[in-house]
Amino acid sequence: MLDEPLGPNMLEQHVRPWMGRLREMTNQVPITEIIEQKQLKWYGHVQRMSADALTKRVAGSKVGSKRRVGRPGKTMDQRVEELALKRGKLDNELKTMTQDRMMWRTWVDTPHQPTP
Repeated sequence: MLDEPLGPNMLEQHVRPWMGRLREMTNQVPITEIIEQKQLKWYGHVQRMSADALTKRVAGSKVGSKRRVGRPGKTMDQRVEELALKRGKLDNELKTMTQDRMMWRTWVDTPHQPTP
């Protein structure tokens, strides 16, 4: 047992379940959920900006340079679309929801149940 290497199996069997139990005992929200919430809040903020705002123009612009080798990165719109589908909303619903700040914040701040 002592000479067994600490590899992915050890991590899966011992560390991750313990971290999940520890998070439940301390009532902590997973960091991924916090990051997703912040991304959605920023998206709503940018969507409510006027069309000539520099931040909105930059967020909607396309970069003309070649991508590096590897998996293409996701754009902010693609990421938000994924999060919306995960939370049960369609992309066309998001554009209208972002214009009503209170409705948007309520939807973003409401914890979602992961879909199986």
